[in-house]
Amino acid sequence: MALHLLDIADEAWMEVLKEKIKEHIRANDHKIDELAKIVSEINRERWHHKIAKHQICEDYEKRLQSLFTQTSANPKKR
Repeated sequence: MALHLLDIADEAWMEVLKEKIKEHIRANDHKIDELAKIVSEINRERWHHKIAKHQICEDYEKRLQSLFTQTSANPKKR
């Protein structure tokens, strides 16, 4: 129990330190808003590309499946 309480105290100390660091960044880093905006916009674009790539792959697989389903249903005579 005593060690568990010390672990909790360590976690609380780290949380307080983390909040103080955030406060310091907010007060002193004037470019943080611009940085957040740039990162957010690029990340959004990156996800749009990932989703588009996924959609293209799905379309490709459906077209292949359709081709092979069509081919097996109507085999050409040799």
